Amino acid sequence: MGKYYWRVLQAAFTHSLGAVDLWTGVAIAVLGLVDHLMPQPHLMTEYAWQIPVWAVAAVLGLRLLLAPFRLAKEDAGQIAALKLAVHDKDARQKALDQLWALRKIGVGLRNEPVEEATMESWLRRQNEWRQSVYEAAGGVSINLRNHLEILNEVGAAPAPSLAAPYVLRIKNQLHLHFVTIISEILRRLERYLEKDL
Repeated sequence: MGKYYWRVLQAAFTHSLGAVDLWTGVAIAVLGLVDHLMPQPHLMTEYAWQIPVWAVAAVLGLRLLLAPFRLAKEDAGQIAALKLAVHDKDARQKALDQLWALRKIGVGLRNEPVEEATMESWLRRQNEWRQSVYEAAGGVSINLRNHLEILNEVGAAPAPSLAAPYVLRIKNQLHLHFVTIISEILRRLERYLEKDL
């Protein structure tokens, strides 16, 4: 509670006046008060010494009265910023989770056997998958989206091996082209996602 009152006093004495204005007003008020209390000089009239005293007191009193409202506004701004940061972190994690799920779908899509009859459907699904990956990547980072969407070079499609749980069968050049693109997107995506592990 004491910390709050200290903040109120700080807001009252620091936000309203600059240092020069505050100390000049206080000095004039003190000089006027000293002039009134000392019997000899009387440089001011009988009531003139009260003007600077009441002026400083009125400004500081008004600021003291308004300080809790100013502090409440500042605190509300900080709370909103913290909530936004938490929401952004949650949204980022949700987008990362979506990328992991899309990676799994992409691996299945790349490894799926394609026949002449299923080629058109496969091409449509791989295109939808790539668009979904780009959108999800954009939710994490525009740089990641650009890195996945703009492939200046691609590595080779994975070669079939006895150790692999699948045998990748390439149907034709078009199929090879898109399998290679999917593989490169998966490689780049995996490198990015592994950084968050």
